[in-house]
Order: sequence, then C-alpha cells, then structure tokens
Amino acid sequence: MFLVTYLKKKSKKRLSIFLIISIASLSSMIVFLCSHATYYKYNDWWIIGRSISEIESKYGEFDFGEYKANTSGKVGYYIYTDDGPIMPDHLKHYYYIEYDNEGIANKVYDACQIGG
Repeated sequence: MFLVTYLKKKSKKRLSIFLIISIASLSSMIVFLCSHATYYKYNDWWIIGRSISEIESKYGEFDFGEYKANTSGKVGYYIYTDDGPIMPDHLKHYYYIEYDNEGIANKVYDACQIGG
C-alpha cells in the first residue's frame, strides 16, 4: 500500500499514521503474549523474582498449597478443567508457582492437579 501511494503521489500522512498505529498494536500484542505465555491472566515476567506475599496480594489467595517460611515449595491458582472435545483428561489444571527458601518465585508453569 505504501508503494502504491508513493507511485500515485498521494498524501503519505494518512498511510504513515496507519502504519505507526499498526506497528504499535502488533508490538504491544507480542509483548503481552510473551509476558503472559503460561496463562493470559498471570504475568510470568512480573511473578518470577517476586515474593509470594507480593504475588498473593496482587492475584488473591492461592487455590493450591500455602506458603511456608524458610522452606521451598509451590503454590497454584486454578485455571481450568480440561473437558474439551478432543482427548480431554477431565483433570483440573493449575498455574503453579515454585518458590525458594526465601519465598521468592523462581518458576511458573501450567500442569494438572497433583496425583492426576
């Protein structure tokens, strides 16, 4: 479109504005998808490196596990039950957050319920 506008010697201002808005929209969408790669509701980049208490204050009480001081462990938020039409496992899936002895999150992932 830019080449056609240039060859026809029409105003390039309108097309330039559209191009800038398109690039900005695409860039923001890519950043969102990368930062929320595990699940759309939780920002992986923000969670990793934060304390469990900060995470709980932002996203609410954990649905799985609880924080125990001076021990490593994992907590999680319920995200969905897989009852889809193609090969469902009918298990609850959680957004798990693993933390170290100091209570700092170091890994996030989506997995089935424990024992499933």
